[in-house]
Amino acid sequence: MNVPWTPNVRYLLAAEFDNRYGPVVRYQYPTNIPGFAHHAPDDHGLFNLATLMLPTNAEYKTKGNADTTVFILYRNFDTGEYQLFPPEQVDEVLYFVNVVYAQDDESNARGTKIKAVALGTAMADFMAFRPFTQAVLDRYMVSQEGVDAVSYTHLTLPTTSRV
Repeated sequence: MNVPWTPNVRYLLAAEFDNRYGPVVRYQYPTNIPGFAHHAPDDHGLFNLATLMLPTNAEYKTKGNADTTVFILYRNFDTGEYQLFPPEQVDEVLYFVNVVYAQDDESNARGTKIKAVALGTAMADFMAFRPFTQAVLDRYMVSQEGVDAVSYTHLTLPTTSRV
């Protein structure tokens, strides 16, 4: 019997606080989450996810220590799109473990850069991915390019999908 292989990590999101636009999701891998398409920062199309990923006062609460939050998206059976609140018929549930961190940055007008990375999986024991999410965030904090496909690819390799 051949069972199709599906990666445990379905999505990798990266958000940051933009001094002009507020919380913004900058990257979604491997594709945009259905129902949460990537829009221009001034469109605020990803406002809900970015707000979930970057909690209020994160610049004060996470200096020196990363903070972990959790959120859940539900796929609507009828539309195939994910949403924040469960519809009448749920097709799939995605659990996101999110790690957010603030770091002093003199080049930033606010004096702090705030970034977060969220990893989405259908696995109920999603907190097992917290160390991986932290490792991706560590790379994202020092990167000028942002979260890359390499991070997502490493998290979806068959060897790490057995976590």
